[in-house]
Amino acid sequence: MPRKNNTSKTTTRKPAAKKPAAKKPAAKKPPAKKPAAAAKKPPAKGNKILIRHGLSRSKEVIAPEGSTIEMLLNDPDLRAILGYGENIEAKSEGTILSKSSNLAGVKTIDIVTKANTKN
Repeated sequence: MPRKNNTSKTTTRKPAAKKPAAKKPAAKKPPAKKPAAAAKKPPAKGNKILIRHGLSRSKEVIAPEGSTIEMLLNDPDLRAILGYGENIEAKSEGTILSKSSNLAGVKTIDIVTKANTKN
């Protein structure tokens, strides 16, 4: 014969009393060390110029006073970052800049590839 479960009896338990947590002594923190003073660079003197090549590549540089477009465009680091080649010209506000022109007053330079021409 199958056994019947007697579910009518329920027992309730009282929760165990919680013991108060023992307080730990506060750990002393060592004094905070100051980071080594970084060598501060003096603010660069020159003209801030945004150089763009294509739709998604741009770099802001600080051109020293008296520098020319040619000096800026021949910089190997800038050439590697923006990815332009040899056959280029520089434009500022739609005007083609000569390579010997000074950078004073120029805020943005767009580097475009020259059109191939037959001679």
